[in-house]
Amino acid sequence: MIEFIEIESIEYINDLQWVNDISVENNHNYIANGYLVHNCITSSNVSIHYPQASLINECYQVKQDLENETLKQGTYDEIPKYNYDLPKIVADGGIRNYDHVIKALALGADYVMIGSVFAQCIESAGIKINKNVSQKALIKFPIENYKDLRVDSKGNVYGYYKEYYWKHLLEPWQEKIDKTKKDFAEYKLDLLKYEERKKSLMEEKCIGPMDVKFFGMASADGQKSINGKKTKTAEGITKYLPVKYTLSGWVENMISYLRSAMSYCNCFTLEEFIGRPTLIVNSISEIQAVNK
Repeated sequence: MIEFIEIESIEYINDLQWVNDISVENNHNYIANGYLVHNCITSSNVSIHYPQASLINECYQVKQDLENETLKQGTYDEIPKYNYDLPKIVADGGIRNYDHVIKALALGADYVMIGSVFAQCIESAGIKINKNVSQKALIKFPIENYKDLRVDSKGNVYGYYKEYYWKHLLEPWQEKIDKTKKDFAEYKLDLLKYEERKKSLMEEKCIGPMDVKFFGMASADGQKSINGKKTKTAEGITKYLPVKYTLSGWVENMISYLRSAMSYCNCFTLEEFIGRPTLIVNSISEIQAVNK
């Protein structure tokens, strides 16, 4: 089941602690809670690459063979649980749209990692800048001063000032009113201007198109964000992506598209859908589109 869970609160903890690298040195992988986890080794650096779609599907076939071998021992009720806890398949890399998620699930992935997709949400933690500002300047836009953010079809971001921010912007006007209270005529004029300014500040603002900085955790920027410096060979990307949507809007669309895909395949549950549909490739261009 896919659902949107709103974050109720965020707590910043300054007590940083060491994190141990528990990977297997030679194989760069380990088992964690039943998942086979593989450390990021960029395929292009080692000249070895396996297309994502084929890899997911072949891993799923291996998983099915393991399940069939397990079932030969008897029913699930007769077999100790640890004997049929099969590994989960997590698709990661190159997932940029709704259809990529759906294809990964259809090919057999249990979960799909979508870092760049989430980075393009307004709510993402990445540094955001106005598109007209030089990216080299890295001028962070104070998006934390806004609320009720949205993005229109042209990529323009809109939002309202948060209360503490518009009150802060009104402080000079408030001081002026306090100074002119003795002069009723001037006070009345300043008060009128104050109310007009307040109304203007409380209206929705067009922030314009924005970019967000996105990087992989194995990249140089990723290493610096964790360790304060680059500690090993940098892998992964660092780039700027356009802010496109809100998180709730993306999740709502994703649920709708997935339900439609499941209905086309006559699947009532996500468990029925994962790995069940047959992929029929009609052309070379379709192979290139699907087999990323």
